[in-house]
Amino acid sequence: MDFKQLQEEFRKLEEDAGREASSALLQIMELKMSDFKSYIDQKFTSIEERFSSIDQRFSSIQWMIGISFTFLSILMVILKFF
Repeated sequence: MDFKQLQEEFRKLEEDAGREASSALLQIMELKMSDFKSYIDQKFTSIEERFSSIDQRFSSIQWMIGISFTFLSILMVILKFF
């Protein structure tokens, strides 16, 4: 083997190693992204649960305020006639 053939073989090995390293990096990134996605999904689910309970409480408060205003309005109308 002469020097030129050795250089070509070395370049091929470098290219193969580069492809393998790139492939390994992509696999690591995909794994990290899937871990991050599952983490975000988990946090989003817990936030949704918190907001749904707040939404239910707020809905109950709105009903109570509405009933109170209705009662006060009826009371004011009745007291106007006396």
